[in-house]
Amino acid sequence: MAKTGILASVAAFGILGLLLVYFGRRYFEAPAPLPPRRVVPSPPIKAKAKPKARPKANPAPPSLRIASRETRKRALGENDFPETVLKSMAVVPVRYVDFQGRLSEGQIVVHRDLAEEVRAIFDEILAAESPIEKVVPIVAYGWDDEASIADNNSSGFNYRKKIGPGAGESLSVHAYGRAIDINPRQNPYLGKGELKGYAPDQKGTITRDSPIYRAFRKRGWRWGGDWKVTKDYQHFEKRRT
Repeated sequence: MAKTGILASVAAFGILGLLLVYFGRRYFEAPAPLPPRRVVPSPPIKAKAKPKARPKANPAPPSLRIASRETRKRALGENDFPETVLKSMAVVPVRYVDFQGRLSEGQIVVHRDLAEEVRAIFDEILAAESPIEKVVPIVAYGWDDEASIADNNSSGFNYRKKIGPGAGESLSVHAYGRAIDINPRQNPYLGKGELKGYAPDQKGTITRDSPIYRAFRKRGWRWGGDWKVTKDYQHFEKRRT
């Protein structure tokens, strides 16, 4: 009996030792490494966009001075001129720089066949900033050429006779809307041998070097300053071909 008890005790201690060895190893062993963490990159921080510069406003256009903005009926007025002549006229709005340097808008009455050409002529004169005192239909002066000249008004159509020596009863080219007078005070009509009143260095005067002269001549208009006997420095005309 004693021997059997001893063997049982030995067996029990053996089993206990094995258990201690097993669980002791598990206790003291390093834990298994964790699986690597997936690193998700953070989105890049966007730099704040600089506020867009506000576009600079275009400079305000210079104020426009209105010399004439009449209806066709008022620009031609009440008169007893031939209906066929009146129907052939066009009222052309034009812009120009006046003697005070102001952008101005007026109107000139010419034959309808010349309307677009006249508009282009005045556009060219405006681009060159060559001054014109005033452009108003001559009806504003009661069809009185002398009154229009006294006011230094530039005009086109006027149903009147020619002036000057030997003119007789024939109609002026103005009567057909095919002539324009520019700055008549600075560019007078001078009879044979007359010299007084025309000063080429004066503002608004027309010479062969002036933008006004070039704008008309390049389009086939004749200048009264080129006439051989009398001189009409204000006058440009383009007769029917």
